[in-house]
Parts: sequence; structure tokens; C-alpha cells
Amino acid sequence: MTLKKSPRAGLIALACGFLVSAFLSLLFGSLEVAGKPFRAGGYAGEWLAKALADYMNRTGSIIVLLTLIFLAIIMSTQFSFGRFFARAGELLGGFASNALAEISGGDDDTLPDDPWLTDDL
Repeated sequence: MTLKKSPRAGLIALACGFLVSAFLSLLFGSLEVAGKPFRAGGYAGEWLAKALADYMNRTGSIIVLLTLIFLAIIMSTQFSFGRFFARAGELLGGFASNALAEISGGDDDTLPDDPWLTDDL
């Protein structure tokens, strides 16, 4: 995941940091660290989280923040959620088919040749 080379991408990444701080403030609020209270989202995150929660309640503001965070990631980087989930689906499908073959007691000849599934440990 690389940042695009534009000033707009930097501003979007900065806004994403601000949104993440508000999200952390909504999720955790204030935490105890070494016996002292610690704001999970900082002052700015707490301010934005309070404003959003007053307007849309906690659940609505979490949904809006997550949507804006994902949109900011897409706009400021070369990251593609479509490619990510396609690759994750391929990996999970391979693991699932290997697990089902093992459970059903299939021959070793029916299993695909996978270097991660060797028996010489």
C-alpha cells in the first residue's frame, strides 16, 4: 500500500488520522493506563466523536466513521478492497478445500501439491 504523490492524498491521509482518533474515542472512551485516565482518541478525537454521537447516536456515528475511513484509505493510497477480498477468498477457499479433503479421508493423490502441507516435520 503506497501513498499517491499528490497534496490532496496527504490531506486525505491527515483526515483519516483524525477520523481514526474519533473512532477510537467512540470505541474505548477513556482507558486506565498505569492508574491514570487516558483518552483513546485524544482531545480532537473526543471532540469529533462527541459531536457525531450527539447528532447520530453512537452506532450511527461509528458506521459513518468507518465508511469515511475506508473511503479515505481508497482515495489516498493504491489499496483496492476488491483485490484484497479476492485474494483472501482464494486463500480461505484453498484452506477449506484442503481441510475438507483431510476430513473426508481422501487419498494423498487427491490433495493439491502445497509446500506448506508437507508431512516431514
